[in-house]
Amino acid sequence: MPPSPTGPGPTWRPSGRSIKKYPALAPLAYVWFVELLRHFLRARPIARMVALDLGFRLPLPGKTVIRGPAGVYIPLAPEDGVIRSRVLPGLQFRPADLLTQPPHETMYRDPVYADFVLPGWQETQRQVAAERAARHLAEARAAAAAQARQAAERALAELRAQLASRRPD
Repeated sequence: MPPSPTGPGPTWRPSGRSIKKYPALAPLAYVWFVELLRHFLRARPIARMVALDLGFRLPLPGKTVIRGPAGVYIPLAPEDGVIRSRVLPGLQFRPADLLTQPPHETMYRDPVYADFVLPGWQETQRQVAAERAARHLAEARAAAAAQARQAAERALAELRAQLASRRPD
């Protein structure tokens, strides 16, 4: 698919809509995506972020030229509604989320993002759940032990009463 004639940028159409049809959302989508990328790189530090217009020096015979990005993007087709990066293995996102922009603090439960969005939060939530389960188990065991102790005390009281009734005066 050739690059968009209106310039670089996403050309996918989540839910039949294109981000280009909503130019006011483009900066917000960019900010949302960059934050998603930061989450990914914190969880998997396999790359570094650089400025959008990063240029570099290219030594050629007899001169050195400065090159910058060409701005040509090749749109990726989503598979099952998800775009998966070929350059950053594990990075994936739903194009539709560029428009809906779900809060990152809710995305850790989403299977598309769970592997890299707020992994520390996920671990904390697992620890809290494990501690809660351990506390409930300990409380249940303590309650069962208290019931068993009360039953044993009642049985002992009955035995004492029976013994007392059998004694000659």
